[in-house]
Amino acid sequence: MKLTVHLFIALIAALALAASASAKELKSAQVCGVDDQCAPLQDRDGTNAITNFTSPSPPPPTAPYYRLDFVYGEAGGPDINAFSHLFVPSKNLVAAGGETAGTIVWFPVSGAALEVIRNAAADLQPYAAPVAWPSSIDDPIFTPTTNAKPSPVGEAARDWTPWLVGAAAILLALAAGGLLARRMRVRRPRTVST
Repeated sequence: MKLTVHLFIALIAALALAASASAKELKSAQVCGVDDQCAPLQDRDGTNAITNFTSPSPPPPTAPYYRLDFVYGEAGGPDINAFSHLFVPSKNLVAAGGETAGTIVWFPVSGAALEVIRNAAADLQPYAAPVAWPSSIDDPIFTPTTNAKPSPVGEAARDWTPWLVGAAAILLALAAGGLLARRMRVRRPRTVST
C-alpha cells in the first residue's frame, strides 16, 4: 500500500514538472530588410509587446517595409514555431496573421514595441514597396528566410510563472499524498487484557 502512495506522489510531481517545463517562450526575434540582412530585437519586453495586438487598422497604402521574424519554443527544447510579421515604418503599422486561418490583420505599434523595432532597423534598408499588400498570411512575404540566422532576444526579467505553478503543484501533490498515506495507514488491532 505504501508503494502505491509513493508512486502516486511521484506521478503527480512528474506531471507538474512536465507542465511547467512545456511553457512556450520567445527564443529569438529579429527585424530584416533588403537582401535578408537582419538585426536582433534586443529588448524582451518591447519585443513581447509587438505580438500583443491592439485594435485593428485598415491596411496602409503600399510603402517600404521590414519583416519581423519570431521563433517561439519550449524552454531548453528545439525551435518549434517560427513566423513573420510585416512592419511599415511610415505608418507604424504591423501586419500579422488574424484569428481566422489565413487572414491578415493590421494594427498600430507604439511605445516600447515601436522603439525596439526602430532601434534594430536603424542600419537596415527596408524592402521596396510591393505592388499590393498580400491578402493571405500564407503569402511568401510572411515566411522567415532560411538565410538569416535568428538572434536570441536580449534578456529581461525572467518569467517565473511556469516554475511557480509547477512548484505549487508539487507541494499540493505532496500534501495530498501525505493525507492519503495517513488515511490508508493500516491500524493494528489492539488486544484487550482480561
